[in-house]
Amino acid sequence: MKRFAALTGVLALLMVGGMVWAMGEDHGPVEHGHVLVLGLQYDDEGNPSIRKCVDLANGRALRNNAHHDHLHTGRAGEAVAGAGHAVIPTAPLPRVPWSNCAELKAEFGLD
Repeated sequence: MKRFAALTGVLALLMVGGMVWAMGEDHGPVEHGHVLVLGLQYDDEGNPSIRKCVDLANGRALRNNAHHDHLHTGRAGEAVAGAGHAVIPTAPLPRVPWSNCAELKAEFGLD
């Protein structure tokens, strides 16, 4: 559970840091998609595994209210995180090298 919390924290910092970096004086964050990682767990050696990964909205950007009010925060966001799942941003968000579930799984060596 500690590793899940650490990974979730790192991903949150990556997301927020990337969004702040991507914003100009008059611009909002770069539009980006998300993946939903279900059943994130770690074995005794610390190797991650997931039950399933879903490309949300077929990789398209979500509306801001759906994105921030429901995916990352609010009751839905809390329920997702509390159940051991994670909503992870995708490229073109700066500093995010994956664009979909297949690339995310390859990046972290997940099956």
